[in-house]
Amino acid sequence: MLLVGATLAACSRKPSSKAGQGNQVMEGFALTLTDHGVTEWTLRSIRASFDAGADDVSLEEPRMEIFSATKGAQRSSSPTRVASRTGTYRQGSGDLRLQGSVVVDAEERGEKTVLKTESLDYSSEKSRFETDKPVFLTRGGSRMKGTGLTASKDLREIHVRHQQAVLE
Repeated sequence: MLLVGATLAACSRKPSSKAGQGNQVMEGFALTLTDHGVTEWTLRSIRASFDAGADDVSLEEPRMEIFSATKGAQRSSSPTRVASRTGTYRQGSGDLRLQGSVVVDAEERGEKTVLKTESLDYSSEKSRFETDKPVFLTRGGSRMKGTGLTASKDLREIHVRHQQAVLE
């Protein structure tokens, strides 16, 4: 996989005043990951901060779109959309940890799937989501609640480890 680029509206050095806040701050952070010219995902954040030389980038209000390739390596028409209050992007692996009011939504053939949780990891290498936190899922008219989850990037495959209830 090839990292295409990061777009920065502004970059400044600031002394770190809070724990976890980096000394480099970027406003309007955007990143795109491609594989052989096909966009795998895009990541945007209103603000990103990191320490020079560090692997982790702290994100404020990250928004991600994940694309599924179809025949001919074209994008699917509806990307999976991800949003949260905060996140951490790991530059070396391309992985992402999302925290605070995490919402993932995907649509296939008119049927929408929505996943809600407080913490969610996305593995770029595996193209999968994972959490050990409580989750709430809706798909069509069905609802499911549980704890712990592994799911494909398009939410077609979802495995809830400790299912608590199914409501229809």
